[in-house]
Amino acid sequence: LHGKLFTLDLHAANNYPHPKETSTYDIPLPDECDDATYLTALKTSLSKALTEVQPQLVLYNAGVDVFHADKLGRLDLSWEGMER
Repeated sequence: LHGKLFTLDLHAANNYPHPKETSTYDIPLPDECDDATYLTALKTSLSKALTEVQPQLVLYNAGVDVFHADKLGRLDLSWEGMER
């Protein structure tokens, strides 16, 4: 699947004190990252990945660790930010 599959991982940089598994596109974000910062990073990195890889299928798993009430995720997205 080399050249046909990619992973894009937006994550709180400080969630990984130990080396994390490498993604094709790793986007470390600051703690308490807000909606605007997250969505800008998502738009920019996803656009780059889609242009470079030109996939025929995209699966998106947002998870829940981006939500401001998730104590483990370290990010600070609102419901509205997650909906966008």
